[in-house]
Amino acid sequence: MMNKKKYADGGQQQLFAYKDVPLASRMGKYFANLITIDDINNVEDIVGERGLTFTLHDPVYGGEKFSPAIIGNGTTHKYLLYFDSKFPFVHQNIVTINLGTSYTVNQGVDVFSTMTSHQGSYIKSTVTYPTGLVEESADNLHTATYMQGSRESSLLYADRYEDDYTNVATYKTGKSKVGYSFVIGLIAVIMSYLIGVPLGILMARKKDKLVDKIGTLYIVFIIAVPSLAYIFLFKAIGGSFGLPTTFDMESPSRLMYILPIVSLALPSIANLMKWIRRYMIDQMNSDYVKFARSGGLTEGEIFTRHILKNAAIPIIQGIPAAVLGALTGAIITERVYVVPGIGNLLTEAINKYDNGVIVGGTLFYAILTVTSLILGDVLMAMVDPRISFSTKDR
Repeated sequence: MMNKKKYADGGQQQLFAYKDVPLASRMGKYFANLITIDDINNVEDIVGERGLTFTLHDPVYGGEKFSPAIIGNGTTHKYLLYFDSKFPFVHQNIVTINLGTSYTVNQGVDVFSTMTSHQGSYIKSTVTYPTGLVEESADNLHTATYMQGSRESSLLYADRYEDDYTNVATYKTGKSKVGYSFVIGLIAVIMSYLIGVPLGILMARKKDKLVDKIGTLYIVFIIAVPSLAYIFLFKAIGGSFGLPTTFDMESPSRLMYILPIVSLALPSIANLMKWIRRYMIDQMNSDYVKFARSGGLTEGEIFTRHILKNAAIPIIQGIPAAVLGALTGAIITERVYVVPGIGNLLTEAINKYDNGVIVGGTLFYAILTVTSLILGDVLMAMVDPRISFSTKDR
């Protein structure tokens, strides 16, 4: 539409059909299909007898290499369990997570598959297909799923496969969207703790001195300036020093990781500095510290045995949230540096009105958030003797 009353010239007509479905029905159907378990009755019109086959010599490797696998017939996935050289080395297709189908971002593909599938250019190798055909291909035969009538409709499939398990994924050079987000986010978390915690401790021990004032100035700057502003600022500064300002999956250089990692770490460093300083100053003014001094303990002993240990308890609670938060990506940072991660996926879905990806991504975020909060409480209970998982009757 050019406006509310006039159609734009050009383009191609598309016909859409819709049906009003009650919200409760949609939610029930969505959560009922959220996790599916593959079984031998999932597909129809199979060739041969339904069942599972366990083998110690995977046919993908020509039956020569020792590689256990469970192969199904009548299941959605041909390989339900298999081993290969890719981390984590043991893979399963028995349990599948279905976050919803993408409409525009990755049309017809489940959101979870979109987030976890590798990206980039194809990696070709010598592949021996079930019919014995050998050729250079990027096909990953372990990912084969059932596609009814595919061998009859395509000579390409008929030459390669003995059944209709013909729909396969491919090997690619790049990481998945989750992979890129997690690598960048995890390194940023490690950097923020390695830098922010010692600086926060130093600020507390040098309270109201030059180091404390400089650190406070940095904290105020990070809090006061919008994140988008200082991300572009550091992007311009890094670009002036020759660092890559956009992400390129095909580039072998690791320098393209520097600016996204720095942009993610800077606010976390300021946050850790602020809270470590605050908690330590609170502990330094506590009564037990005064009693420890009167008992003859040195300042170093008081600091390491009591102040630092107690001040670190609230910080430790945030570690699971920081690590699991790396899986969700960073929306603004990934958008600015064109990182093909989870954060960039969500903004792309919003721009393209892909409700399937938006809902699936939001649910993914929500699950990780709840999990991180629970793990944070568990971790704090493990390091703080005042907290217990059990209650006693009085």
